[in-house]
Amino acid sequence: MNKSDYYKLLIQGIELQSVSLTSANSVRNVTLLEIPEVSKAKINVKPNFTMEEMHSSDVFIGKSVVTVSVHGIIKHKRRKLARFVLTHDLIYEIQPKVLEQLRDAEGGVLSEVLEQFARSNVGVNVWPYARAELAHISSVMGLPVITLQVMRRV
Repeated sequence: MNKSDYYKLLIQGIELQSVSLTSANSVRNVTLLEIPEVSKAKINVKPNFTMEEMHSSDVFIGKSVVTVSVHGIIKHKRRKLARFVLTHDLIYEIQPKVLEQLRDAEGGVLSEVLEQFARSNVGVNVWPYARAELAHISSVMGLPVITLQVMRRV
């Protein structure tokens, strides 16, 4: 089997069990009176997705950290308006037979296919949650609702 075949095997044998928000940090750097004066707001998104194996188990944790910074212009000065950091744990279970095949394969196949899975799938799985949470948090902070764009897989 080649690495592509092992990845297909993983995809067939892995299932998302749960998604949980583990932390949400947010800071608004402007007063409520300054918000209507903001122009040319720009959103910068930096996602980071990884996978971790739970010891002696068929359970794996996808880690997601999505950092969102919002800048805008107030009275001709560029300013940081707000920053959000949303951290999630995603619990995945791999069928025992599939996991056994991946562990028995030579050349560290399990870690390689998990890295590929983290890059390709963890973000897609968590993105709807992060979008909803960011929209809600920005609203209750008195900011205009901030909506992340739909994640597109490349």
